[in-house]
Amino acid sequence: MVVAAGVSSELVGPMMSTDGASAPRIMLLIISIGGQSFALLGSHVERLLRMVAITPFPEGGPGVAGVVDFHGTLLPVVDPRVRLGLPAVAPHSDQRLVVLSVPARYILWVDTVTQVENLPAQVVNAEGRVGEALTNGMANVGGELIPVLSSHALYPGALIASAVRDS
Repeated sequence: MVVAAGVSSELVGPMMSTDGASAPRIMLLIISIGGQSFALLGSHVERLLRMVAITPFPEGGPGVAGVVDFHGTLLPVVDPRVRLGLPAVAPHSDQRLVVLSVPARYILWVDTVTQVENLPAQVVNAEGRVGEALTNGMANVGGELIPVLSSHALYPGALIASAVRDS
């Protein structure tokens, strides 16, 4: 697994874990988009990458910035800013790309990856709901409530995946 500087490789592993008699825990990747903190379920994260050139893909629709060649496979790059009501920004080298594997492989464009948290399940309200809601719930990280983004809701859909795969 490739991780961003300052981010622990502890992201590898199951989303929920137990350490003997302890309560179940949930691994979260804490990210920043437009100056706001969000979390992603660790079990949905495959890899973290530095920003690379994004090839425009006009058929992608709103929120799809383009595609990236990831080890010979074209993956759609989702810019969540539109859906989150945040202003668009130009890509720059300090930003990160998060390869997500749920519901299928795609890339989420974020500003920064700040930390990995392994939290007791009771402080994370993320039931893994599938649907249109942009968040799965909230996580209490050091006393701050952080929205847990839904990788299902941000997924660009079967049409873009099919078009990218066939390119």
